[in-house]
Amino acid sequence: MVRAYSLTDPEKAQSLAATLPPLSSPSTSSEHVLIDPEELERRPLPRVKTATLKKLIATADARHKSRKTPEAIRARRERQKEAHLVKLAAEGKYDFKNPTEADPERWIPKKMRSSHGGGRRRRRQYYAAGKGA
Repeated sequence: MVRAYSLTDPEKAQSLAATLPPLSSPSTSSEHVLIDPEELERRPLPRVKTATLKKLIATADARHKSRKTPEAIRARRERQKEAHLVKLAAEGKYDFKNPTEADPERWIPKKMRSSHGGGRRRRRQYYAAGKGA
């Protein structure tokens, strides 16, 4: 906050900075007590309680069991696809008796597709063999 006020209102920043506790001297509250590194090295490591560990394992197992199998995912997709096709048929945009095939050239850039005009000259620039030395 002091930093923000220092850009817009330096006097207010000075007054706010004066209210902050000093950084060099530790206060009596437990939050600001300096910790001795030697003491930290002598302390034993904190251990995880067995009950907590069992809970963690149980939740991980439950998450793993709740995952859907690939077969279930495939079946769900098939149901969704079928429902979508029924909806399209109701709108008159799809015919079950005469399904259309997807365009096999849909992954080729439009300029390189056979349905795109351009004649021999343009086609040659994409498919011509290299003229090396």
